[in-house]
Amino acid sequence: ALYNAIEAAGGGHPGFTAAEVQDEIDAVVADPANDTRVVQDTDGTTVAAALLFSPAPGGHTVRAAGGVLPAWRGRGLGRDLLAWQLDRAAQIHAATAPATTWQVHAPALLTETGAIALYTPLGLTPLRYFFEMAADPAGAVPAPVPEGLRVVAYDPRYELATYQAHLEAFADSWGFEPLPADRWLPLALRSENFLPELSRLALDGDEIAGYLLSYGDADPARAY
Repeated sequence: ALYNAIEAAGGGHPGFTAAEVQDEIDAVVADPANDTRVVQDTDGTTVAAALLFSPAPGGHTVRAAGGVLPAWRGRGLGRDLLAWQLDRAAQIHAATAPATTWQVHAPALLTETGAIALYTPLGLTPLRYFFEMAADPAGAVPAPVPEGLRVVAYDPRYELATYQAHLEAFADSWGFEPLPADRWLPLALRSENFLPELSRLALDGDEIAGYLLSYGDADPARAY
């Protein structure tokens, strides 16, 4: 609910589900007791949160996630939580990989000028940008399958092959840090959010040449 409120306030789509957030916490928060913080009001409503996602094995990127409800901004909560995340990241780095240079990545919608203003004094600078695209599938134009390939519905027997295809497909992507299979599979193919009926594999013989994985959205009329 916190993520969705922040997304909506920034002009984004509030599509987060509880299962999606829980999957990510289970997969990439190494120590939930020490790597998360939640701020609640006297009624028990979560008004702010901070989560720290440790690097994948051998990786060097710590992700800082979370935020503050719009009505609770301007009270120093965001500053205190981000400072805690940076301090905690430094502790984890010193304990696990002091000889390796790490980076901390924190997301922000471009419309969230407050978040950007919060990040800058603490030494964070814009590094890369993401674009989200939306389409109505009712207007989709059928496309021919390239010769030599066949497209089939996702089948669990291709689970490990899909994981390997994922590693190969993203190997040359900027900043890619692969998760081990035992952490990626619950996040991706075993997630409650995963929609196998809307997912497809492009096969060259029995080898995966491409894949499309679909996931549920808080809005039942949407998927991503």
